[in-house]
Amino acid sequence: MADMYNRTTWQCGGLQNSGNLVVDGNIRLTFLPCAEFQCSLGFYKGDYWLTGCLNDIAVYKWESHYLQGEPRMEKVTYWKYFVAAANWPKNNTADGYWNFGCVQYWWDFKTYKLPVGCNFRYQY
Repeated sequence: MADMYNRTTWQCGGLQNSGNLVVDGNIRLTFLPCAEFQCSLGFYKGDYWLTGCLNDIAVYKWESHYLQGEPRMEKVTYWKYFVAAANWPKNNTADGYWNFGCVQYWWDFKTYKLPVGCNFRYQY
């Protein structure tokens, strides 16, 4: 029946996530394997703006493609991953820090989750 449902999803080694599922018709949810991305990166060829004029110089740019599927289908992905780097993180929300001599390293656990946004029926 069409309604908004509370839902809990278990995925990827026991990770649990709750949210809403907006049912307004037939929906096909596809749960992707852990650590499998829905987005792919590729190049596309574009024109280059130079001093207000559009030149015919070919510039290759990164483009990401969101591989959702056919209409009324939603691919659901949710998994955690580990990130570590030197210098200070941009958002200052690292889970921890290491000091080795003159360099400070930070580490964090991030979440990869799609779909995101109000236009989708499966909401985090």
